[in-house]
Amino acid sequence: MYMLVPDEPNLGFVTVAVIFVAATLLGFASHAPGGLGVFDAAMMVALWQFDKEDLLAGLLLFRCLYYIIPFILSLLILGTREALIGRSARRLGHPVAAPISAVTELAREKSDAT
Repeated sequence: MYMLVPDEPNLGFVTVAVIFVAATLLGFASHAPGGLGVFDAAMMVALWQFDKEDLLAGLLLFRCLYYIIPFILSLLILGTREALIGRSARRLGHPVAAPISAVTELAREKSDAT
């Protein structure tokens, strides 16, 4: 977050870090998902020296870097993994990958046998 705040006025790293930790704790205490709104408001209030537009741009970039981009990457990785597992299961003839009609047919055959 220190790299995303505007250059002027020049606040030290420790000052921004303390404000960041306090805003994160406030967001956590609010039980809002991701501290949405509470974290941002706390940062805006605590860093009153900065131009509001520049600070808001930094906060939005922070949200993108730490929440949205990792979420999209994890969705891509999970989707790729599930596609590979499904393809290998179909190739091996695993009943989970078979169509529903084939699974229900297997269940009927087993129930008829008993």
